[in-house]
Amino acid sequence: MTQRAPLDSALPVALERISDGFLAYDRDWRFTYLNRAAEEYFGCSRDELLGRVAWDVFPASVGSEAQGHLLRAAQGGVPVEFELLTPVKQRWVAFRTYPSPDGLAVYFRDVTEQRRAHAALDESEARFRAVYEHSGESILLTDPDGHILAANPAARRLLGRTEAEICQLGRSGLVD
Repeated sequence: MTQRAPLDSALPVALERISDGFLAYDRDWRFTYLNRAAEEYFGCSRDELLGRVAWDVFPASVGSEAQGHLLRAAQGGVPVEFELLTPVKQRWVAFRTYPSPDGLAVYFRDVTEQRRAHAALDESEARFRAVYEHSGESILLTDPDGHILAANPAARRLLGRTEAEICQLGRSGLVD
């Protein structure tokens, strides 16, 4: 029978391997742990941060939105999730905070690219919607089986029916 490594030794190994940032503060806001990804994000080595008070190391964070969320999590004793645009790096970061009697653990991930992709998709959908709604040509959105999913205003005017009526009829009810 193989012997398992205790969780206490496995956890730091796992935290070092994740690509997202993870750090822990004690009740006095001193850094007690940072993984490699957190070091890279902050641009500081672990040795520079461990044992130091977060607000002393990063004074610009005092009074910030991030500090407010962290304090709320620590004082409320409940996990708090939030996203914000970091003022220094101008990157969107998603945070998950987990309070404990010893302090606060914080998991964070850069979500800038996901936000950009979502914004591009929203913009594309808005362009499609504008073409669809304002086209002088009739447009029916259908599936391969002939069900009509939507009819633009030009199609409704041409057919003299509501969108619900057109959808109920389907392609076979409209096309000979």
